Amino acid sequence: MTNVVALAADGSRSVAVKADGTVVSWGDSYPVSADATNIVAVACGSSHTLGLRADGSVIAWGSNHYGESSVPPGLSSIVKIAAGSFHSFALKADGTLHVWGLQATTQNQPPTDVAHWADIAGSGFNIGLLTNGTVRAWGTVEPTFTQIPPSVTNAMAVAGGGGFGLALLGDGQPYLWKSPTDLTVFSGAPARFEVKALGTAPVRYQWRQGNTDLPGETKPVLPIAAAQTSQAGTYRVVVTDSLGVSTSEPATLTVLESPPVILAQPTNRVALAGRPFNLQVEVEGSLPITYEWRRNGTAVPGVSGPVFSRTNAVYLDAGDYEVVMANAFGSRTSAVARVDFVPVAAWGFPSWVPESLTNVVDVLAGSGYVVALRVDGAVTNWGGGNLPGTHTAGMSNIVELIRGSGGTIAGLTARGEIQFAQPPTFSQENLGFVPATALPAASAVKGDLHFTAINAHGRAVSWGNNTYGQTNVPPHATNLVALAAGYHHTLALRADGQLVTWGRNNAGQLNLPEGATNIVAVWSGAEHSYARRADGTLFSWGAGAQMPPTSAPVAGMSVGESHTLVLHEDGATSGWTWNSFAYHFPHVFPTGLTNFIALSAGFNQSAALVGPPQPRARAISGTLSLYSGETLLLRANAAGLPPLRYQWRRNGLELSGATNFYFSVPAAEAGRGGQYDVVVWNTHGTNASPLSSVAVVETKPLLTSHPTNQVRLFHGTAHFSAGVTGSKPVHLQWQRNGVDLPGETNLSLTVPGLRFAQAGTYRLMASNAFGGALSDPAELAVMPVALFGDQNLPAFSFNPLGTGLTNPPIRVTNAVQIAAGGHHLLAILDDGSPLAWGSNENGQLEIPTGLPPFTTLDGGGWHSVGLLQTGEMVAWGLFLNTRQAEPNLLDFSAASTGVSMLYGDGGIKDVAYTGAAVSHAPAALWNGAALGNGSAPRLIINHDGTLALWSDTTSLETIVPEYVWPHLTNLVAITAGDRHYLALRADGTLLTWGYHPYGQVNQYGELNLPPGLNDVIAIEAGLSHSVALRRTGELVAWGHNHLGQASIPPGLPPVASFATKIHGTAVLVRETPPRLVSPVATHQRYVGTALRLLPKLVGSHPMAAQWYRNGQLLPQETNLFLAEPALAVTDAGDYSVVLANAHGSASNRVAQVNVTDVSPQLLATPDSVQVSFRQSTNLVATAKGTFPLTYRWLFNGEPIPDATNATLVLPQLTPWQAGWYAVVASNHLGAVTSRLASVTVGPVLGWGDGQNGRTNNPAGLTNALARAAGYGHSAALKGDGTVMVWGFDQFGALQPPAGLSNVVQLLAAEDYCLALLADGSVRAWGAGGPDATFVPDSFTNVVALSVNSFRKLALRRDGSITGNFAIMDAHLEALAARRDFAAVSAGYYHSLAVLTNGTVIAWGGQNLKGETNVPPGLNDVISVAAGFERSVALRGNGTVAAWGGFDAGQLTAISNLTEVSFITPSFAVRRDGTVVSFSGIYGHGWPEGLTGVLTLAEGTYHILALLRHPEMRGRLPEPAGLGTIPFLVPTLPFFDYQLEHTPAVDGASWTGPEARPGYGQPLPFEFTPPITGNRFYRLNQTPR
Repeated sequence: MTNVVALAADGSRSVAVKADGTVVSWGDSYPVSADATNIVAVACGSSHTLGLRADGSVIAWGSNHYGESSVPPGLSSIVKIAAGSFHSFALKADGTLHVWGLQATTQNQPPTDVAHWADIAGSGFNIGLLTNGTVRAWGTVEPTFTQIPPSVTNAMAVAGGGGFGLALLGDGQPYLWKSPTDLTVFSGAPARFEVKALGTAPVRYQWRQGNTDLPGETKPVLPIAAAQTSQAGTYRVVVTDSLGVSTSEPATLTVLESPPVILAQPTNRVALAGRPFNLQVEVEGSLPITYEWRRNGTAVPGVSGPVFSRTNAVYLDAGDYEVVMANAFGSRTSAVARVDFVPVAAWGFPSWVPESLTNVVDVLAGSGYVVALRVDGAVTNWGGGNLPGTHTAGMSNIVELIRGSGGTIAGLTARGEIQFAQPPTFSQENLGFVPATALPAASAVKGDLHFTAINAHGRAVSWGNNTYGQTNVPPHATNLVALAAGYHHTLALRADGQLVTWGRNNAGQLNLPEGATNIVAVWSGAEHSYARRADGTLFSWGAGAQMPPTSAPVAGMSVGESHTLVLHEDGATSGWTWNSFAYHFPHVFPTGLTNFIALSAGFNQSAALVGPPQPRARAISGTLSLYSGETLLLRANAAGLPPLRYQWRRNGLELSGATNFYFSVPAAEAGRGGQYDVVVWNTHGTNASPLSSVAVVETKPLLTSHPTNQVRLFHGTAHFSAGVTGSKPVHLQWQRNGVDLPGETNLSLTVPGLRFAQAGTYRLMASNAFGGALSDPAELAVMPVALFGDQNLPAFSFNPLGTGLTNPPIRVTNAVQIAAGGHHLLAILDDGSPLAWGSNENGQLEIPTGLPPFTTLDGGGWHSVGLLQTGEMVAWGLFLNTRQAEPNLLDFSAASTGVSMLYGDGGIKDVAYTGAAVSHAPAALWNGAALGNGSAPRLIINHDGTLALWSDTTSLETIVPEYVWPHLTNLVAITAGDRHYLALRADGTLLTWGYHPYGQVNQYGELNLPPGLNDVIAIEAGLSHSVALRRTGELVAWGHNHLGQASIPPGLPPVASFATKIHGTAVLVRETPPRLVSPVATHQRYVGTALRLLPKLVGSHPMAAQWYRNGQLLPQETNLFLAEPALAVTDAGDYSVVLANAHGSASNRVAQVNVTDVSPQLLATPDSVQVSFRQSTNLVATAKGTFPLTYRWLFNGEPIPDATNATLVLPQLTPWQAGWYAVVASNHLGAVTSRLASVTVGPVLGWGDGQNGRTNNPAGLTNALARAAGYGHSAALKGDGTVMVWGFDQFGALQPPAGLSNVVQLLAAEDYCLALLADGSVRAWGAGGPDATFVPDSFTNVVALSVNSFRKLALRRDGSITGNFAIMDAHLEALAARRDFAAVSAGYYHSLAVLTNGTVIAWGGQNLKGETNVPPGLNDVISVAAGFERSVALRGNGTVAAWGGFDAGQLTAISNLTEVSFITPSFAVRRDGTVVSFSGIYGHGWPEGLTGVLTLAEGTYHILALLRHPEMRGRLPEPAGLGTIPFLVPTLPFFDYQLEHTPAVDGASWTGPEARPGYGQPLPFEFTPPITGNRFYRLNQTPR
């Protein structure tokens, strides 16, 4: 900062005054007032600022809470200002003083006996200087601040700090601390002398030239407006005050006469369109000096100073500049400076333009970047994103920048090629592989992930992503002349003025408006389009389309991804946004831009070409060959000020009517060849494009590409295509096996709904007037696999990659089983070898080599799993590459991220992607017969036909509605989708239900079973649809059908195997004999338990079954599964099944079943739980062994009536139900008892304002001994001596000191916490004020604390008390001498204490409600509570006394209370655990019927209760030596305590109830002999 003439500062801000009278402020301050001009001095208060203007007026800004910034009206002639903290002073020239703001009429009013002041200062207090040099001070209650030292005389200036004053003393005459200095100037230039002096007011000045006084020059500054030689000489100033006179040293003024002398020449500049630029010459010499600026030798009018500037540069500003300077003594001419003009403007983001751009003919704005095309065909880009400027360095010979959506930079070359920035910015959509049919291209556009080009014959060719049909070009898209593209649609203009659209139509972007004919120009945005008719009418349609704000005809438009720009024929522009993504205001044109040539709207970026106006034409040049009969499209690209006019020529001769920006050469004959060009002109000039040579060829058809062999799925679609050139017209005919296919006369052939009979050889015959040609043969094979549902978007998932699911390997012809993953398909062949096809982004198709034959396969999300005939499991794909033996495997199911496995002994495990992350199901899940599939691999079918679930996050009760439970019996299969479940029962019927925690169920009819659906043998579920296989081999599907996933292909043969995933189903329709694909396992069962054998089968249906045990026929067992309701020992053995269908039969060993008779074994015992008050919970046990098993539940060792189930339901729990629970399981061979499980209710319950969770019972809070409540936070002391804090953490109250332990008492107040440690020390944390976390040095050997707001009180081990200054104050001396304190309580303004004799004393506060008037005769007190102007005391007999701020009714009710065990200022807790409010108000959220309460804590806005619980236990501090040690836990009246200690200590004894302490006080035990070493203690607390 420079040119500063005055400063002021206060607190955390600073203010400076500059020589030009402006003010600068920094730090923590209010913005400077806009009226702060012509300022000569400033003063700072606490939060406000004063400014003194040169005209003697005053302004103020900043805080005005006390009127400190309200300047009195009419205040003038001010010579000095000063500011106090919240008041202001102004000293007038006549010595009178004005004050306003806080206490302006009282404390801060100046002494009335002073009429005239010389100086004033203000800060923490006020200081004034009298005209006689004496000093006065006032305005503070601190007398020492206003006592002026006797030595302060002859003062010349005063200043004040926060608590001190300063005075500058003089010697009896003015002190000149800055004298005028010598000056040298040119004639006509200004000069200025200045003096700065201190003196006793009033101070007067008189300037002299030589020895002559200068009339009127009586101020500290002597200005000379235009120095002349006659004014040269010596100057001095005489300064006078009431005590003396001082004269400055002389200063000499020298005046020179000289012609202009150039000090700095103007330099070359680059002028950016619409941006300011300037040229400057620096010169000295006698004044006045005249300036004449010249451009290209011609004077520029209106510029007459040393700076040539333009606010908005235009193309006419380019040229060579010089300036001629002259005065009375001569003239000079500067050097020439060159100004180059960049005709590109950019705004939005980025908004800068490289200064190196020249000869630009087109611009393109993208997403955070801009591209410029130069006349030589080179391309430059700049901006951010992933497109550094070097990407376009390799692009050359470009005539058109390709416009549209997406981030790919591309251009059309002069030879009709499409050239991309390097490296390409496209990826999976293959945008860079331009089809040969698109070349040579006459024009092209880009969508989000697709490109469209017009080839030389006026036909559209599209490529890239085709999710929405954006590359499906309609057949009538011919004779095209222009294109536009949105995100996912394309708009094409035909030469006849008609429009063609294709692609996505979600917002109506393909719906052409009525009357949109005779169109001459088109533009498109993301989901909308525009078209201009020849008569100037503009049409708009789609989402976000709107019309320009003016009706002026449109010359050009550009539609970006969030905004639109329009250039009108009259040169005006307009723009608007149409979605919320338009940051940086890209639609707002910068001011000053003119001569718009072209506009471009990107994402949050805009660009424009703004000159020169002369046309510059570009077109495809070079030699173009075409066959006779073809049309040829020639298209011009031109830059220039609209409107532009066109005239096409052949061989230099104008073509009649060819006056558009395009020209279509008619169906070519030899005579149509030649040299073509186009002449473009406007009012500023004419320009012709390069020549294009056209050659015409006559020939028979030539096949440029041939149809290829195809392997397709049953009911799939085959596509054949070929490429043909040659003279037109060409006649086409497709053949199958040498026979013409009627009506198939196009270049492509589509065969939908494939059947086996449509396999064969396909060829295309092409002929014209010059001959014929036959394509190479293409073989079509139809595989016995059908897909229905999502196959291309792309199949079975939301994966954006193409998966190739419809292109299986030819060997799938021999498949016997099919399986599906999230993105791929799997099959097993006759010989047990596997196949995989589809997506392989994670290696899920890369089957390990060298494996033995497979038994079965399954697919996960991005991996594959198989079971080998050796019994090994093998997996591959995402992070999986495992092969390991899995003995006794019964079933497995590939989940989305791993595989679940079920074993014959009932064990279950999951293997995650890593292959090493293995988790095992609880032993309680021992009864599984099969796993679920789909989204339910952890749903289990039990041997008794019921359902089980392995989950750590939910339960069956959560996902299965109550009405479904009675029907979930005799199950044989279970599957699940995203929001629905499907169960198959043994009788072939189905059961469905829905569940989803976040969305609607049955939204797509997935729960609506088809009428008459029965006889089902297999089920699978997709995301929102289901598929069932009937015994006849018929497949049935229902549910969501948006992708055809619920539409069974017509004519589907009987199904041998099928698999469903997400949105699709794969079906094997090959005729195969039966086969068992599940492993052979050994089942460990018990007498009386059920057996369910559910083998997995493949093969053609219908299929018959016959079961055997140990080779013996089981006559009644002819289902595809076997179910025994209650096993006997004789049912053990080897089980097999003979399967048969129309294509063969096979005997298959299924399982070895062992049946034993054993006593109960507990697999799962009840776990300890912690619940909230009135919350319900269940205790669960599981046993296995011989059936029947019985259960009996115990509470605290006593049987619970009617509790004889494996699950004990505990509803609406209260603390009285908290305790220890166990269960006894038994059968005829014996019984077993579980371990004890504790049920804790609470242990903390809160109500009131629950903001920030302050009333919640936080997770992990167990064994709570005490609770505390502050302003916005809650805290609990745990039995291990640690603390837990939760709620609002504004000041760090939730962050206890690291390693805090051995805490025996915990308190919360306002925004901080206090902890008493076992060693008697105190720790504090949080904030809220300077005294909040301050712990006085006297807080040592403390045994109890009390706190309220910032007031802290401590009881020490010797019976004394101590506290901080706010609580001890005047009573400190009397209280400090006592040693008979037993309990203390700190109130808001007063304090209470219990003495060892059971009496109470009170002190502090103003006793406004009698809160310190202790009732006479009050004794036997064991606890007190001090609140806001109220006091409460608890007697040893359980009664309560109260005084202070209670009404009569409240006092009567309180005096009638009995059996009270705990008190606060507002509540009492009774021995039965109930709570009584002294005022009858319990607060918001009060839990009705609350019981089991031990203690309460009152916060500012909430209340916490500590509930009794079975695990309440505390710790003793480590004692040493003989005597009594305190057990510092919350002890309560009406409870008995017993101390346990390990190792045992002889002589431990309770001192007796007569010495029972109050709440929170030391509980003494006496130990003999001496205690040494580490010991562990437990305090048992039980109600009396």
